[in-house]
Amino acid sequence: SDFNIFNNGFINKFLFKKEKAKIKDIETKLDFNLINLDSFDAISNISDNYFDGAITSPPYYNARDYSTWSNIFGYLYDMYNIADQAYRTLKDGSIFIYNIFDYFDNENDIVFSDMGKKRIILSAYTSIIFRYIGFKHIHCIAWDKGEIQGNRNFNQGNNYPFYQAPHNCWEHILVFQKGESSRFNFPDILEVGPVIKMIKGKNTYGHTAPYPKEIPNLLLDQLSAGNIVMDPFSGSATTGRTAYEKGIKSVNIELHREYCELSRILLNEEKTNQQIYLL
Repeated sequence: SDFNIFNNGFINKFLFKKEKAKIKDIETKLDFNLINLDSFDAISNISDNYFDGAITSPPYYNARDYSTWSNIFGYLYDMYNIADQAYRTLKDGSIFIYNIFDYFDNENDIVFSDMGKKRIILSAYTSIIFRYIGFKHIHCIAWDKGEIQGNRNFNQGNNYPFYQAPHNCWEHILVFQKGESSRFNFPDILEVGPVIKMIKGKNTYGHTAPYPKEIPNLLLDQLSAGNIVMDPFSGSATTGRTAYEKGIKSVNIELHREYCELSRILLNEEKTNQQIYLL
């Protein structure tokens, strides 16, 4: 009865605020804005109550070479501070769509060998973080991706239930809201296949973890032309490119320069002829 989900030994290791970075003004006047910066640094220099919504799929803890942390606390600390700045910059009543997967790895908090590998409940950690900040967790959509891709998650020879790797045939799409609004509606299940990126063992897309346009459309289809949305981990700018098609403005923040360049290429291929501002 004394346990408090927002105040305990585990949570207190990462729920504390980072000092804001002071950088030059962020330009967000174009219909499609691409910012090559750390997400926290970029968002902390954007005005309060600026965005009509946010859509992203964050880097999963130690799932890729470009997203590595020494332990789970460092990862959750970064995600908390970015979400905290996102909350400040979102307008009252707006929605934050957050696609996340419960990854299988080592949290590196107590056990540091392979014996420490287990299912990491990133979705639950995310919900705690967002609710602590002030968001309301209003829905969870199951992204049904269809047949399992490859054989990488067939339990890796381990027969103990707690150590079963999650099958990658579905992911969480968490729906958070700042304040109150009754105008949004979301499905319980999104049935759409993943973006095809591997052909004959080669990544022909250019990004290792893209998501389909149907995910940003969950929110974009309920916004209006002229609204502005943010993606704090834009990757190949699926959110921004999809928003552009609908006349919705976007601020796309991406740390890695190569993915910013990929966003340029993909936008040009879609014949938008949009001039991209790259900080």
